[in-house]
This record gives sequence, structure tokens and C-alpha cells, in this order.
Amino acid sequence: MRGNRCGERRGKKQRQFMIESLSKMASNVMRNSPDKVTRKSIADRILSLKDEVERNNGRAGDFKAEIEKLSKMNEEYLTSFNRADSSVFKRKHPQLF
Repeated sequence: MRGNRCGERRGKKQRQFMIESLSKMASNVMRNSPDKVTRKSIADRILSLKDEVERNNGRAGDFKAEIEKLSKMNEEYLTSFNRADSSVFKRKHPQLF
């Protein structure tokens, strides 16, 4: 039981970090992307993922569907997501960083 509580706390901290990171990322996109249409689209998608993480609060069902969508949209993003490698955004959109 004790190990489970530690895992829950760790998961909660990871979710909070992810939520904060996604918010910052969306702000950076809105602030730095030169194309208004593209920046809104990218920022909205990032915020949608952030909202999903907040709503699910650890439930995996809908989140798995979002991951499936991501795998169809961009395999490199999915691979980076699975590795917790945020450098993919700097590689793909250096002008935003």
C-alpha cells in the first residue's frame, strides 16, 4: 500500500509538471510563431492536450486516444513523447525558442 501511495504522489507531480510545461509551450508558440494561423492551431492543440491531462487526473482512457491521434499525426512527436524528449520542438521549430 505504501508503494502505491508513493507512485500516486509521483504521478501527480509528473502530471502537474506536464500541465505546466504544456502551458509554457503554448505561450511560447503564441508569442514567437510568425504565422498567426499556424501558431493558433499549434497552441490550441497543445492546450487541448493540457486540458485532457487536467480532466483525466490520472485516468488513462481518453489520454490513450490522444496518444493514438498523435501517433497518426506525427510519429516523431510520439517517439519524443514516449522518451520524454522535448527537444523535438526545438528541432522542428527553432524560431520559437
